[in-house]
This record gives sequence, structure tokens and C-alpha cells, in this order.
Amino acid sequence: MKKFLVLIYLVLYIALSCALFIPVVPLWLVCLLCNKEIAWLNSYRFWWGRLYFNISPGWIVQTEGMENIDTRKPYIIISNHQSALDIPFSAFIRTQFNWVSKFEVLYIPIIGWLMWMCRDIPIKRGQSRSARMMIHQVANKVAHRRSVLLYPEGTRSSDGQVKRFKEGAFVVAKANKIGILPVVIDGTFDAMPKGKFGFKLKQVFRMRVLPEFTYQQMENLSPREIAQQLENVIRKEHMLMAPDKYRK
Repeated sequence: MKKFLVLIYLVLYIALSCALFIPVVPLWLVCLLCNKEIAWLNSYRFWWGRLYFNISPGWIVQTEGMENIDTRKPYIIISNHQSALDIPFSAFIRTQFNWVSKFEVLYIPIIGWLMWMCRDIPIKRGQSRSARMMIHQVANKVAHRRSVLLYPEGTRSSDGQVKRFKEGAFVVAKANKIGILPVVIDGTFDAMPKGKFGFKLKQVFRMRVLPEFTYQQMENLSPREIAQQLENVIRKEHMLMAPDKYRK
């Protein structure tokens, strides 16, 4: 019975996604003419992402720390990475931003199309040229006062724990002399683990936005040192949020 309900939900979500995509192309064309930063379309997809959680009767969203966000300034936003649900769940962060995502995501219907239309930043893993292009594109976003979200683990967690942070996000932050906004999430792994089909019908999703790690705090640190510091900060917060994931 549970699998049947999950299947019904999936069909309904797919139908809803198709319906919500209908106004995307006209809105995108209007943005190209009148709103060069595609902010209107970006606002629409953020609303869309939150909608999935708000209309699901067994899903509860809890957020805290939003007062740590200054919407007048751009950030490099970093978050632990638990699930494919992280992307729509991150729409609860109360500021506009673009994602850095692996290039293959662009080929996913609707999700990939939206990311392309909203000018998110694709990166091909293991290619130095792609990494350089990503840094250049992030610099362009920051110059236009837009934040960018990266997942410094590089891939989804296989067990829900925070894994080792790679240096890329912190190279980008130092290169652009911009502060880092750490975000800790939990619940998406439990709802939709990596490699599993379907999702849980009842789940509490939690998000905690931590105080900014300013450029002045990282100015004299190497990207590796910044990565280690913020990995420890986010893991510590996540252990307080979800201690069961760290008990052996």
C-alpha cells in the first residue's frame, strides 16, 4: 500500500511539474527583454521548489537563522549535500542565488531546462578548463550582486553524514573576495536517499543558516584551511541536529 501511495505521489508531482513549466518559456522570454538577470524567473522557480514541500501533507519544514542573511549582498553559499531533494529544499534560503551543478543535470527534463534558462553554472568534474570557466562565471554573478550556492562535498552523502569538503568553493570565495554563508540541512537524506527509488511520505526537514564567514576571516587562510574549518563547523551543527546519523 505504501509503495502504491508513493507511486501516486510521484505521478501527481510529475503532472504538477509539467503544468508549472507551461508559463516558464513566456516568462523567460519576457525576462530576456526586460529583466536581464532573469530574477523574475528565478523567483518563480524558488516558489516552485518550496511548493513541493508546502503541499505535501506529511512533510514539515523547519528553518532557523534566516536573520543571518543580508539580502543586499552576495555570498558564496555552501551546504551539506544529502539528496536530490536538496535543490528544491534550498529554495527556502531567503535570498536569490544560482547553483553550481554537475553538467549532466542540464540533461534532466524540466529541472535541467530551468537551470539553463536561469543561467546556473554547470561544471564538468575532473576538467580543469571547466573549473576555470566556473570561477569566471561565479565572478560575473558576484559582480552583479548575485549569490551562488555550491555543495563542497562534491556529491551526495551515502549515509547522511557530512563528508570531506573539497576546496573549489573556497578558491572561488577567495578569488572573488566574498563572504561564505554556511547552511546546514537535514531530512532530505531520510526522505530520498542516494540510489533509492521513491521517498518517505512523512518527514521533518530542517535548515539552519549560520553566521557569515567573512572574507576578513579567511583572507590569510589557504582554501584547504578554510575548507577544514567550515567542514568542522557544519559537521558539528549537523551532529547536534541529527545525532543518530553519527552513532555507530
